[in-house]
Amino acid sequence: MTLILFLQACNGIHKDSSENNEIEVEKEVSYLFEGHNYDLKVGMQRGFANYYNVFIPKSDLSLSDFEMIKSKIEKKWKLVYTSEDQYVFCYNKYNQMTIIYPRRMEYYDKFGQKLYIKSSSLDKWGISIKYIKEGTSYCKDAKF
Repeated sequence: MTLILFLQACNGIHKDSSENNEIEVEKEVSYLFEGHNYDLKVGMQRGFANYYNVFIPKSDLSLSDFEMIKSKIEKKWKLVYTSEDQYVFCYNKYNQMTIIYPRRMEYYDKFGQKLYIKSSSLDKWGISIKYIKEGTSYCKDAKF
């Protein structure tokens, strides 16, 4: 009986450790922004919370070009929020992509949190992608 319990415990551990809902960010960015001059920066990587930033010069991606990319994004991602030059998409409950076309240095998200834009970033699209193991604030309650 002890042996059976031990095997079940090991199976439970294996299941939990193999479960990963994070997308392959580099492949996704390459697919979505193919043909555009983007700069992907890997941010904090904790395993349970991973962050990435992508910057695309506004001179390389116009607002009208973005509409075509937005259609491409919406084939796999769900648009859950839009306001003041910002778009928030969810791939699933755990992966979120926020895209901002900054025209000023201060924006707020739907939760009232200030988004900080550097003056040196006003000439670039800002795209942040994050994975949160417990689900992101925008995505964890979204219906897929």
